[in-house]
Amino acid sequence: MPQRTPRIDVHTHMLERTASEAGAPHSVVTGFGARSLPPPVPGSAQARADRAGYDVELHIEMLDQLALDAEVLSSLTVMQGTGWASPEQAHDLNRRVNDAIATWASEHPTRIVGSFTLPLPSRERSIAELERCAGELEMRVVQLPVASTARI
Repeated sequence: MPQRTPRIDVHTHMLERTASEAGAPHSVVTGFGARSLPPPVPGSAQARADRAGYDVELHIEMLDQLALDAEVLSSLTVMQGTGWASPEQAHDLNRRVNDAIATWASEHPTRIVGSFTLPLPSRERSIAELERCAGELEMRVVQLPVASTARI
């Protein structure tokens, strides 16, 4: 009997609380700070997805419900991108997100492949974070933004 091809979602997201709170005022979702983040309708699929963004176990439950074998997990950069931040703040926020994704991947190594982001406002910090994520955190997927004002 032929083996089934694994079902892998390559476009999934997570949120890290500090990074998402810092990034929300700079997001298109809030009109770049013109309004607060709209809450999801209680009990809706969006409310569950929002909770899963912060909760690895709920994330795994959703994978199971969708009959997915694994996922490539990335930062929800529309909410926690750092193009607006100073080099120091971008470094801190990217590091927080990368650490959270690495933790999720280490807790569920057969289900989650973690990706990492870079603090693009600083060439030196981007290189250091690339080396840390690929070395210490053993991550193999880099997530780059579609656009950046950084000149590295």
